[in-house]
Amino acid sequence: WKKFMLPLIILAGATTSNKSDTAIELAEKINSEIISADSMQVYKYFNIGTAKVTPAERVRVPHHPIDILEPDQEFSAFDFKTKALAHTRELLSQGKAPIITGGTGLYIKVLCESYDCAVQINPEIKKQVQADIQSKGLTEIHKELQQIDPNSAKRIPSLDTQRIERAISVYRQTGVPFSEFSKMQPKANYEFPI
Repeated sequence: WKKFMLPLIILAGATTSNKSDTAIELAEKINSEIISADSMQVYKYFNIGTAKVTPAERVRVPHHPIDILEPDQEFSAFDFKTKALAHTRELLSQGKAPIITGGTGLYIKVLCESYDCAVQINPEIKKQVQADIQSKGLTEIHKELQQIDPNSAKRIPSLDTQRIERAISVYRQTGVPFSEFSKMQPKANYEFPI
Protein backbone atom coordinates (compact mmCIF):
# COMPACT_ATOMS: atom_id res chain seq x y z
CA TRP A 1 0.00 0.00 0.00
CA LYS A 2 2.92 2.40 0.59
CA LYS A 3 3.65 2.56 -3.13
CA PHE A 4 0.22 4.04 -3.78
CA MET A 5 -0.43 5.59 -0.36
CA LEU A 6 -3.58 7.65 -0.14
CA PRO A 7 -3.71 10.76 2.00
CA LEU A 8 -5.25 10.85 5.44
CA ILE A 9 -7.40 13.96 5.59
CA ILE A 10 -7.87 15.66 8.96
CA LEU A 11 -10.38 18.44 9.58
CA ALA A 12 -10.00 19.76 13.12
CA GLY A 13 -11.16 22.87 14.90
CA ALA A 14 -13.47 24.34 17.48
CA THR A 15 -17.19 23.64 17.76
CA THR A 16 -19.19 25.71 15.24
CA SER A 17 -16.29 25.85 12.77
CA ASN A 18 -18.34 23.82 10.24
CA LYS A 19 -16.04 20.78 10.34
CA SER A 20 -18.89 18.34 9.82
CA ASP A 21 -20.43 20.17 6.87
CA THR A 22 -17.03 20.52 5.21
CA ALA A 23 -16.18 16.86 5.86
CA ILE A 24 -19.50 15.68 4.41
CA GLU A 25 -19.10 17.79 1.26
CA LEU A 26 -15.54 16.56 0.82
CA ALA A 27 -16.46 12.92 1.43
CA GLU A 28 -19.18 13.15 -1.21
CA LYS A 29 -16.78 14.67 -3.73
CA ILE A 30 -14.05 12.08 -3.22
CA ASN A 31 -16.31 9.11 -2.42
CA SER A 32 -15.05 8.49 1.08
CA GLU A 33 -16.26 8.08 4.67
CA ILE A 34 -15.76 9.98 7.90
CA ILE A 35 -14.12 8.87 11.13
CA SER A 36 -15.38 11.04 13.97
CA ALA A 37 -12.73 12.18 16.44
CA ASP A 38 -15.25 13.37 18.99
CA SER A 39 -15.32 11.90 22.49
CA MET A 40 -19.07 12.44 23.00
CA GLN A 41 -20.50 11.43 19.64
CA VAL A 42 -19.80 7.75 20.32
CA TYR A 43 -22.68 7.83 22.82
CA LYS A 44 -26.29 7.20 21.92
CA TYR A 45 -28.82 9.86 22.96
CA PHE A 46 -26.18 12.62 23.35
CA ASN A 47 -27.54 14.69 20.48
CA ILE A 48 -27.81 18.09 22.16
CA GLY A 49 -24.58 19.95 22.76
CA THR A 50 -22.41 17.52 20.80
CA ALA A 51 -23.01 18.88 17.28
CA LYS A 52 -23.64 15.28 16.25
CA VAL A 53 -24.42 14.79 12.59
CA THR A 54 -28.02 13.94 11.84
CA PRO A 55 -29.25 10.52 10.70
CA ALA A 56 -29.93 12.06 7.28
CA GLU A 57 -26.31 13.25 7.04
CA ARG A 58 -25.12 9.77 8.03
CA VAL A 59 -27.15 8.35 5.17
CA ARG A 60 -25.38 10.73 2.78
CA VAL A 61 -21.92 9.76 4.09
CA PRO A 62 -21.10 6.92 6.50
CA HIS A 63 -19.63 8.10 9.82
CA HIS A 64 -17.64 5.95 12.24
CA PRO A 65 -17.83 5.51 15.28
CA ILE A 66 -21.05 7.36 16.16
CA ASP A 67 -23.88 6.17 18.43
CA ILE A 68 -22.11 2.92 19.29
CA LEU A 69 -22.28 3.05 23.10
CA GLU A 70 -24.81 3.44 25.89
CA PRO A 71 -24.23 6.53 28.08
CA ASP A 72 -22.88 4.48 31.00
CA GLN A 73 -20.20 2.72 28.93
CA GLU A 74 -16.60 3.92 28.83
CA PHE A 75 -14.67 4.92 25.75
CA SER A 76 -11.01 5.86 26.02
CA ALA A 77 -8.43 7.27 23.64
CA PHE A 78 -7.13 3.72 23.33
CA ASP A 79 -10.61 2.56 22.21
CA PHE A 80 -10.78 5.38 19.68
CA LYS A 81 -7.35 4.57 18.28
CA THR A 82 -8.26 0.89 17.90
CA LYS A 83 -11.53 1.63 16.10
CA ALA A 84 -10.12 4.47 13.99
CA LEU A 85 -7.21 2.34 12.78
CA ALA A 86 -9.61 -0.46 11.84
CA HIS A 87 -11.79 1.95 9.86
CA THR A 88 -8.72 3.56 8.30
CA ARG A 89 -7.41 0.18 7.12
CA GLU A 90 -10.80 -0.73 5.70
CA LEU A 91 -11.14 2.54 3.80
CA LEU A 92 -7.60 2.35 2.46
CA SER A 93 -8.24 -1.22 1.28
CA GLN A 94 -11.18 0.16 -0.72
CA GLY A 95 -9.01 2.87 -2.28
CA LYS A 96 -10.64 5.63 -0.22
CA ALA A 97 -8.86 8.45 1.62
CA PRO A 98 -10.13 8.45 5.23
CA ILE A 99 -11.44 11.76 6.55
CA ILE A 100 -10.89 12.31 10.28
CA THR A 101 -12.90 15.14 11.80
CA GLY A 102 -13.72 16.26 15.31
CA GLY A 103 -12.77 18.45 18.18
CA THR A 104 -11.15 15.97 20.55
CA GLY A 105 -7.50 16.81 20.00
CA LEU A 106 -6.22 13.87 22.03
CA TYR A 107 -7.98 11.46 19.65
CA ILE A 108 -6.25 13.00 16.65
CA LYS A 109 -2.95 12.97 18.53
CA VAL A 110 -3.14 9.27 19.46
CA LEU A 111 -3.96 8.40 15.88
CA CYS A 112 -1.46 10.55 14.00
CA GLU A 113 1.51 10.84 16.32
CA SER A 114 1.64 7.35 17.78
CA TYR A 115 0.94 9.17 21.04
CA ASP A 116 0.44 6.32 23.43
CA CYS A 117 -1.11 7.79 26.55
CA ALA A 118 -3.89 5.55 25.32
CA VAL A 119 -2.78 2.69 27.53
CA GLN A 120 -5.18 -0.22 27.76
CA ILE A 121 -5.77 -0.64 31.49
CA ASN A 122 -6.06 -4.10 33.00
CA PRO A 123 -9.64 -4.42 34.35
CA GLU A 124 -8.32 -5.63 37.71
CA ILE A 125 -6.18 -2.50 38.12
CA LYS A 126 -9.13 -0.33 37.18
CA LYS A 127 -11.38 -2.07 39.71
CA GLN A 128 -8.76 -1.65 42.43
CA VAL A 129 -8.38 2.08 41.71
CA GLN A 130 -12.17 2.50 41.78
CA ALA A 131 -12.33 0.58 45.07
CA ASP A 132 -9.58 2.79 46.52
CA ILE A 133 -11.50 5.92 45.51
CA GLN A 134 -14.60 4.52 47.23
CA SER A 135 -12.83 3.45 50.42
CA LYS A 136 -10.24 6.24 50.82
CA GLY A 137 -12.11 9.08 49.18
CA LEU A 138 -11.23 11.20 46.18
CA THR A 139 -9.20 13.69 48.23
CA GLU A 140 -6.82 10.97 49.46
CA ILE A 141 -6.46 9.49 45.97
CA HIS A 142 -5.69 12.96 44.59
CA LYS A 143 -2.97 13.25 47.26
CA GLU A 144 -1.59 9.92 46.01
CA LEU A 145 -1.56 11.38 42.51
CA GLN A 146 0.39 14.39 43.83
CA GLN A 147 3.04 11.99 45.12
CA ILE A 148 3.42 9.85 41.99
CA ASP A 149 2.67 12.45 39.31
CA PRO A 150 2.76 16.07 40.52
CA ASN A 151 2.36 17.43 36.99
CA SER A 152 -0.92 15.59 36.42
CA ALA A 153 -2.10 16.46 39.94
CA LYS A 154 -1.64 20.18 39.15
CA ARG A 155 -3.57 19.83 35.91
CA ILE A 156 -6.40 17.58 37.14
CA PRO A 157 -8.94 19.14 39.54
CA SER A 158 -9.20 17.35 42.88
CA LEU A 159 -12.85 16.42 42.25
CA ASP A 160 -12.42 15.09 38.71
CA THR A 161 -13.02 11.42 39.44
CA GLN A 162 -12.62 10.16 35.89
CA ARG A 163 -9.28 11.85 35.17
CA ILE A 164 -7.83 11.04 38.59
CA GLU A 165 -8.84 7.40 38.14
CA ARG A 166 -7.26 7.35 34.68
CA ALA A 167 -3.97 8.91 35.81
CA ILE A 168 -3.63 6.57 38.80
CA SER A 169 -4.56 3.55 36.67
CA VAL A 170 -1.99 4.42 33.99
CA TYR A 171 0.70 4.74 36.65
CA ARG A 172 -0.22 1.45 38.30
CA GLN A 173 -0.37 -0.28 34.91
CA THR A 174 2.90 1.07 33.52
CA GLY A 175 4.93 2.50 36.39
CA VAL A 176 5.21 5.71 34.35
CA PRO A 177 3.46 8.95 35.40
CA PHE A 178 0.60 9.84 33.09
CA SER A 179 2.15 13.27 32.42
CA GLU A 180 5.36 11.67 31.13
CA PHE A 181 3.71 9.96 28.18
CA SER A 182 3.61 13.14 26.09
CA LYS A 183 7.39 13.59 26.56
CA MET A 184 8.10 10.02 25.43
CA GLN A 185 6.27 10.13 22.13
CA PRO A 186 7.89 10.30 18.71
CA LYS A 187 7.32 13.16 16.32
CA ALA A 188 4.37 13.05 13.93
CA ASN A 189 3.99 9.71 12.25
CA TYR A 190 1.38 9.55 9.54
CA GLU A 191 2.14 6.03 8.38
CA PHE A 192 -0.35 3.57 9.75
CA PRO A 193 0.39 -0.12 10.36
CA ILE A 194 -1.93 -1.59 7.75
